Amino acid sequence: MEKKVEDACSSGVKPKDKYKSPVPEEILKDCEDTFVAAQERVTKASKNFYSDTGLMALLCRHDQVLWMVNVTTPGKRQHYAFALIEELFQHLPPTWRVGLLYDISCQLERSMRKHRLLEELFERIEWAVSVFHAYGHQWACQLVYHPRKRKGFGLTDGEGCESLFYSVPSLRVSGYHRRLFMLDYQVMHMHSQSIRRLGLWMARQYHSCQKRLVAAQQTLDKYSVSEDVLQSQWSTQVKTQLKKAPRQSKTLADRAISDVIADRGRVKDIETEIKNLRRKRASEDDEDEDDAIQSQMHELENALNETKARLKDMEKALGVGGRKRLAQLKGNPYLRLRMNARALKARLRSKVIDHKFERSQLERAYRHQIMQEKDHAQTKASIHRQEGTISATITKYNKLIEEMAELHRARKAPAKSVLPRLIDPKMVFRLDVDDLLWQEDPGLGEEECSELPLWLGDAKVRGGVVAMLERDRCVEENERLDYECTAMRDWLDDELRALKATISVRSGNHLSFIVPSFADGPTLCKIMKMKDCDINFSDASKTCVR
Repeated sequence: MEKKVEDACSSGVKPKDKYKSPVPEEILKDCEDTFVAAQERVTKASKNFYSDTGLMALLCRHDQVLWMVNVTTPGKRQHYAFALIEELFQHLPPTWRVGLLYDISCQLERSMRKHRLLEELFERIEWAVSVFHAYGHQWACQLVYHPRKRKGFGLTDGEGCESLFYSVPSLRVSGYHRRLFMLDYQVMHMHSQSIRRLGLWMARQYHSCQKRLVAAQQTLDKYSVSEDVLQSQWSTQVKTQLKKAPRQSKTLADRAISDVIADRGRVKDIETEIKNLRRKRASEDDEDEDDAIQSQMHELENALNETKARLKDMEKALGVGGRKRLAQLKGNPYLRLRMNARALKARLRSKVIDHKFERSQLERAYRHQIMQEKDHAQTKASIHRQEGTISATITKYNKLIEEMAELHRARKAPAKSVLPRLIDPKMVFRLDVDDLLWQEDPGLGEEECSELPLWLGDAKVRGGVVAMLERDRCVEENERLDYECTAMRDWLDDELRALKATISVRSGNHLSFIVPSFADGPTLCKIMKMKDCDINFSDASKTCVR
């Protein structure tokens, strides 16, 4: 597969029109830059010390491992994912369609479209990003790839691999074959344990789905917006926000200026954090804590130097148009505030994404008990500092919006300009992907809006669209659970029938090892509410052992 991918990428064949992505190329490039997993040349483990640098696994939606491969190259190359996908389809009927969730599925589909990889499977795959990693994607990318906004995915979150890798404890340095044996043994153990809990998992999914379905329907009833309007506005929103910017070349200088302003703000933030750490280190007596602070300061100083170097290059690259635009911003207070607010919001999004990843790391550490206490304390301290920084950034942003409102009331703003929305700190820390923080604000754009579309300017329509999508996903989840429940009943019925036949034969002690594996049979029957379960497993076991 590696050679096939390399040959396809080097062939230079242009994609057909039917294979063009609905998401603009510049948006996909931003997503690629966001995730380390998308950057194939980034090394996560040294090849000088390890023959295998990682693992990649393919799981079903019940978090059962289907296949697992060794990563033997620096970074995650896409050919590993394509090899797993090709293996999966070799075991499926040719008419089946499959939904695949991956951290950077937008990049995998982009490669398939661009280089015609696995072209025979293209029409049979629906792509989506895993829910946890959706925050790192651009909003336009989420409109297409978020599983809560894409038909057919129900409430599947695609985070099974994260749970798998945290369930497999780290191994000491070991031989190649011993490592594979231990991984196989651990996966087999997790598989057997998960099978026993599958009925409980389905019951939890049913209850959670029903609860969310009721809440979504109540929201729809509350807003009282017709479903035709909601469907129409949602389609319009997707089409509008996926359009390629028609004036991209004209606003190139503004984008560069916005990046310069954003990096200037990052420099100030990093310098402030370094000062706070120095102050804390001066009053710290614990040697371990002092080492942790020193390590954080070293990372921040490296980040500061990199940001300053990038800022210097960006300022040089502004050109004449950019410098003129920067001079205009100094002379027009409203435009200057709008540009500063736009840059500040971009920094805020980045901080919230980092906070999301850090908080999830701590939650997983508590669940799986894989970190030492001092690591817990270090992570919690980092999260606490991040929350304070986010709150301060929100306060600064809202203050800029209030200043813009004052200029607007004093008629010192451009005609037909729209004021940006204030940000609610409580909503930000809820990390709701549909929060206004992640969507484009017309008040921060360059266009003058005389009339906003309903999906952007009407709160009832916005809330109704979110509730409608939630309801549709819950309905899909209910239908899928019904099919899975029926399949599980049939499977259990076959197993019980085979067990009855085995017990009735009583052909000797060589079958006695089979019965204990069904010790949870009554529990499964109770979970699935099967009334025809009339076997006494303990008595049957004694009979076979005799």
